[in-house]
Amino acid sequence: MALRADDLIDRRRLRRKLTFWRVAALVVAAAGLIAFSSWIYGDDFTGTAVDHIAKVKIEGTITEDEDLIKQLETIRQSSRVKAVILSIDSPGGTTVGGESIYEAVRKLAAEKPV
Repeated sequence: MALRADDLIDRRRLRRKLTFWRVAALVVAAAGLIAFSSWIYGDDFTGTAVDHIAKVKIEGTITEDEDLIKQLETIRQSSRVKAVILSIDSPGGTTVGGESIYEAVRKLAAEKPV
């Protein structure tokens, strides 16, 4: 029993659709597994579960950098960070920026070795 050309074309089209839905199902299952794992494990899933030493790099001209101040505050509040390595590669900067970073580092050094 020979297949007609139309039957072969329909068969290929159905095979492509089936492959698409199989791949889509795998992607949805993987996303669901990742979401479930992060929900179950919480912070342990992201790698912050072990005690560690944080390394903070300050590069370029020092200005009042709110992101850096927030990062130092987050490090200070984290119970998993046991010490901090502060690496500064800067030609200088503004007085306000240097003073705000200095205050944040002093607050951090009061609780953890820097």
